[in-house]
Amino acid sequence: MIGDKLKTSIMKINDLKNKSKEELIQIIDKMIDNNPNNKILLNHVLAGSKPNLNKTIKLIEKEMRNHNGSYRSAYQLYTLFIQSSPEQKDILTLSFEILSYFMEELDAYQDYPDDLASMTNHIFGVSCEYSVLFNQSEMIEELSSMLRNYDFSEYINQTLMDSFYTYMPEEILDRLLNE
Repeated sequence: MIGDKLKTSIMKINDLKNKSKEELIQIIDKMIDNNPNNKILLNHVLAGSKPNLNKTIKLIEKEMRNHNGSYRSAYQLYTLFIQSSPEQKDILTLSFEILSYFMEELDAYQDYPDDLASMTNHIFGVSCEYSVLFNQSEMIEELSSMLRNYDFSEYINQTLMDSFYTYMPEEILDRLLNE
């Protein structure tokens, strides 16, 4: 699955290499018009900078720990970061760091808010995808452990398991099952 996505991405990147400067500028303009976060990403790339990972983690932690905080606001901070960060490893670090907060928040509800379940699954899926991409075996084991440690509704458990199995290669799944 990841191999197919990578091949498709490489083919699309090669298509971009054949575009003229004017065509590339039009594509960039269209991307910025469609999503203002692309402008932030472009500014980071052009300046050789990136969003502040530690600051974003602290802001999300503060939002999730504060009794007046909101998981929705924390998720907005998360999505802004991942949409504007040129560094995939930072996206992995952020996703993995904040996942436990969202899992705990979801666990605290009797009737799970649909948006919270969706947000948690998205962060879980990103954590799975990037931990495999960067071959982070400890993170993969921790993600597998999270599936066993939380007892959500059958639907949420299945959704999280589906995300996990979507991104994990067979050899990793076999190893985890044999432990």
